[in-house]
Amino acid sequence: MPHSPMALVESLGEGYRPYVETHPTGQIDWTRGHILARGVGKVRGSGAQAVAMARRAARLVAGRNAVLLISGVAIDSDGRFPNIQRGRISVEGVLSDFEETSVDYDPLARTVTITLKVPLHGQRSVVKMIGPPAARRASRWSWPRPAAEKPPGARVDVVVIDARSTKFTPVLFPRLQSPSGQGVLEAADLPRDQLLRRCLVVYASRLRPPGKAAPLAFKTAIRPLILRPTRSKGKDKVQGTLVLSDADLEKLSLQGEARQLMKAGKVVILVREQR
Repeated sequence: MPHSPMALVESLGEGYRPYVETHPTGQIDWTRGHILARGVGKVRGSGAQAVAMARRAARLVAGRNAVLLISGVAIDSDGRFPNIQRGRISVEGVLSDFEETSVDYDPLARTVTITLKVPLHGQRSVVKMIGPPAARRASRWSWPRPAAEKPPGARVDVVVIDARSTKFTPVLFPRLQSPSGQGVLEAADLPRDQLLRRCLVVYASRLRPPGKAAPLAFKTAIRPLILRPTRSKGKDKVQGTLVLSDADLEKLSLQGEARQLMKAGKVVILVREQR
């Protein structure tokens, strides 16, 4: 099975694509794991010096927009990052830590547009800047002991969670729980260094043909375990917790390898396309 989030989504089959949240000042690519923030500077005057000043202005605007986009990224169901709320992320810090991916000069419009790329995970990333969430004090769902070795055809190699019928919203560290509130998957299940390096789950959307629903279909080589949560939970508009059904828990009980797949990040959450 592929290891990168994008490769995992592409391996599912035709119609599955990255989930990208679009904003007026940039976008949050939840699948590839980065933020792209744009800034525009107006060229005032003539000559190279005027263009250079417009470029510096565009960088400052891009940095400001990056901070605003980061502030809209929820860490979990509790909502925004604590450090964002306390105002500890500065435009200068963003500009020093993150890279320019493009610089475009439009001589007709007399503008310079700069795009900054802010990774969500990694050594220079949003998670590194903020830190993973604190562990919850909640009971855990008891995973059954692994059953005897199964024949190859009975094993699964990816967990697909179809959350399109819920109000779930992507967060950096989502939580899966039982109907009684016991944790099935959450950030505390992984060491902090892994939470820094990679995503807990992979987000994707399903392309819907015009006028039709988008039923789940996969490549024949893929053996998914499909879960369908009954609802989502969270704080205000951030719905970062998915409540699994008893039927879903029964599926997990019968597929002992599902726990290792979850810990390895081979979990795809399908979310509704942005409107």
